This record gives sequence, C-alpha cells and structure tokens, in this order.
Amino acid sequence: MHFRDQTIDIVHKRSCLLTGAVLASQFAVFVLVLFCVRAAGVPASAVSFLAVLLSFSIARLAGALPVTPGGLGSVDAALTGMLIAFGARPNQALAADLMWRATTYFPPIFIGIVTYLIWRHGLAKGTYQDVLGIERSAGAGGLAPPPVRHCP
Repeated sequence: MHFRDQTIDIVHKRSCLLTGAVLASQFAVFVLVLFCVRAAGVPASAVSFLAVLLSFSIARLAGALPVTPGGLGSVDAALTGMLIAFGARPNQALAADLMWRATTYFPPIFIGIVTYLIWRHGLAKGTYQDVLGIERSAGAGGLAPPPVRHCP
C-alpha cells in the first residue's frame, strides 16, 4: 500500500507537471511525424498540417487497441491509410511511416544495448558491488549472488 499512497501523492502534487510532460512528449512525436511526412516528399499542398495532425491522432488511437505490441501494424496501417486518404501517394505515405517507425524504434534499442554493455562491464569491474550488494566470489573471479534475505 505504501507504493499506492506515494503514487497518489505524486499525482496530486505534480499533476500539472505530469500533464505538461505528456503533452510535450506527444507534441514532439507529432513534430517528428510531420518532419517524416515532409521528408518523404509529401508537400503541404497535398497533405496539410491539420491533415497530418488528424492522421497522427487516428494512428495513436489505433495504437491504443491492444492487437500487437506497440501497435505495430495497426498504427502503421492507420497512419498510411489516412495520409493516402488526404492526398499523399501510397509510396510517400509508406516511406513517411517507415521513417517515423525507424526513428522511434531503433535509437532506443541501440541505446539500450550500449547501456547494457556498459552496465555489464561495470559489473565485471566491481563498480556496482556496494549498490547491488554483490560480493566477488573467490577463485573464479566471477560474481556471487547477493545473500537471500527473508522477510520477518
């Protein structure tokens, strides 16, 4: 119950900040979509700013349906279909969607891999022994698991 109370307290104290952060995050993703649409060669005369905003909004709603992880496929079909309906050529709409997905999926994966490798390197060097409660095992030079702690 302690976690629940802390969560409620944070939401009550920082609701405006949390709302602003979510809005800023969604706006940043929309700007990225708009950039990808324009970079794919879709001119503003064919698909306006508001049309891209509506396409993005419908795609985000499609992603809320738990069909596939991350809305993969349903979001893409919705965005591509909406852009085509508003006047983009099919190859441009698909290119915009693929650019958007590439810029939102791959960088976090690569950053995660690098972070994991740095963390594993730090574990091997013993950097996190105090924080994680890990002791070096004698002999093999490996890491021994932390001792099992039982609840009272």
